[in-house]
Amino acid sequence: MAKLGTAGLVFVTVFAGLLGNADCGVFGGWPYLAFQYIKRVGGIEKEEDYPYCSGLGGEKGTCFPCPAPAYNASMCGPAVSYCNETESCGFRLDKSKFIPGLQVTDWAAIDTNETTIAVQLMKIGPLSVALNAVLLQFYHRGVFEPHFCDPKSLDHERLGELDMPVDYHYVYHFASQWKHEHNRRYKTADEEKARFATFQDNLLKIEKLNAEYSGTEFATNQFADMSEEEFRSKILMRPRPPPQHPRERYLRDYGEVNDLPEAYNWVDHGAVTPIKDQGSAGSCWAFSTIENLEGQWFLTKHPLTNLSVEQVVDCDDNTDPKTGNADCGVFGGWPYLAFQYIKRVGGIEKEEDYPYCSGLGGEKGTCFPCPAPAYNTSMCGPAVSYCNETESCGFRLDKSKFIPGLQVTDWAAIDTNETTIAVQLMKIGPLSVALNAVLLQFYHRGVFEPHFCDPKSLDHAVLLTGWGVEKTIFGEKKPYWIVKNSWGKKWGMDGYFYIKRGVGQCGINTQVATAILQKT
Repeated sequence: MAKLGTAGLVFVTVFAGLLGNADCGVFGGWPYLAFQYIKRVGGIEKEEDYPYCSGLGGEKGTCFPCPAPAYNASMCGPAVSYCNETESCGFRLDKSKFIPGLQVTDWAAIDTNETTIAVQLMKIGPLSVALNAVLLQFYHRGVFEPHFCDPKSLDHERLGELDMPVDYHYVYHFASQWKHEHNRRYKTADEEKARFATFQDNLLKIEKLNAEYSGTEFATNQFADMSEEEFRSKILMRPRPPPQHPRERYLRDYGEVNDLPEAYNWVDHGAVTPIKDQGSAGSCWAFSTIENLEGQWFLTKHPLTNLSVEQVVDCDDNTDPKTGNADCGVFGGWPYLAFQYIKRVGGIEKEEDYPYCSGLGGEKGTCFPCPAPAYNTSMCGPAVSYCNETESCGFRLDKSKFIPGLQVTDWAAIDTNETTIAVQLMKIGPLSVALNAVLLQFYHRGVFEPHFCDPKSLDHAVLLTGWGVEKTIFGEKKPYWIVKNSWGKKWGMDGYFYIKRGVGQCGINTQVATAILQKT
């Protein structure tokens, strides 16, 4: 395999980035700018024709080339104090020696998700990367994992140790790839401009989150062009305090605490259906309700069945006047009220008979159902501004398709004690829970444990499927819950997340509930 000439690259590549980056010869640079230089100049020589000499000494000698023709002193700093014109680009570069057929047509960035990096590495080949390399000075062998290494101060394959801003050109390429991956299209140029600005802001936010929380990894996902305010309004429910239930609602049989294993997950026992996606609607409460019901139906010795979330979103109009809570369609609701709706109406259809569509878009289409028959505006707020009667509960609900034998007779709440929750989880099956989920917007993997997350402001409902323990590099044990989300398989860890267990993190222990089915 021919070795390519790096000397020409080091001294010719000077390309000013839109926000202050440049390739600066011996003082540093960016590979993505260098790729653009090779594309612009038309090719690259072999190492044997344009050999490296800038940093060498001793037997091979050292050259003193002058800066590249358009060296940018304002971005790069002062040029070298001494140079030799005959050892510089103008004298040494010979385009006739460019390797025939080797043409750079473009360059691409890879997402920060390291699983994605591994996939692309295997698919594409060796990749150019940058890092903070200060502590590598005396590295010899083994896995390099310093306790602190600032990921925002890149000094290897970068401009020395300067703290440069995020480069617009790089971010634009990254955003373009993200748009393609997530099939994102914008209606106007102004919207695209605004979304791009939000995307840049979110990249910086993700960097800060990763720097602040060493045990959790955050990354871009389908929400990367959404502001926090939009994420709250379109994906989460309207925040509300956890309702207080009468004492008789809570299960009394706590089981044997001593029998708890270190880890357990109902996914491994077949009681959990595949990950679902609520789309752009605050319908998580209906997913949490239905997924608890799916587990309960399976554990009464029936086939694992996908049940209809849309029936609950469209038809459930239950209210709880004592607490001021209500089920409000795409604006949020409570699983405990949804269990009461399913009991009152007499059953539930299968997903295939009454499919979900409220929050979907693209190929599958989106429906615009009207609010449930007794939608309570005083508790829920204004209803949707547009709806289609033929896509609503009155037209779609077909009680003849209710699953025979699936009858909700009641519901139960679980105590906030997290050991009790684990006992009941193992004994009963997957449980419906709620939490404050604002900081989950860019969660990717690891144990989620934010410094502050108001446990009295619940805005998302999910399914608790199990628990486990993570061992830290210091040998400590960090207990966590395993939680199934409803944001699709591309979010988090294939649709799941871990959250710290035992401390009431984000209020996840405050609203734990399950349906009780008629025994068949």
